[in-house]
Amino acid sequence: MTPTFQRSHALKVRRRTVTIHMTHSVRGQPDVEFDATYGFDAAVRIREVFCKPLKLGSDQQLMLRQASMLMSIALQRGASIEELAHVLGEDENDKPARSVIGLMARAGVTLEQNIWAEARARQEVQA
Repeated sequence: MTPTFQRSHALKVRRRTVTIHMTHSVRGQPDVEFDATYGFDAAVRIREVFCKPLKLGSDQQLMLRQASMLMSIALQRGASIEELAHVLGEDENDKPARSVIGLMARAGVTLEQNIWAEARARQEVQA
């Protein structure tokens, strides 16, 4: 059986990005610190995620790199950051993120919501 994929969203070479420093803490385990960079399409929707862990040469580095690649592929194939957060069980902001990947998805949702709220506020001021 040959897999079929939806066509990818084309992204401009130069596009808006936002980088957020994050720390994921789980009791009894060392903290995972990393920078996540979110890339946006022309409609101001997140379509890619890049991660740079502060601890290089580790299993965490490989896991974050692979997770961000999978998230980016899903986002470029039409999934929304909200859908990814929901699938990962990260749509309850009152609880700590379950995983580093969940934290990346949850932070992306918050980032996108904040950018849209700022855009709506600018429109109201101009009206």
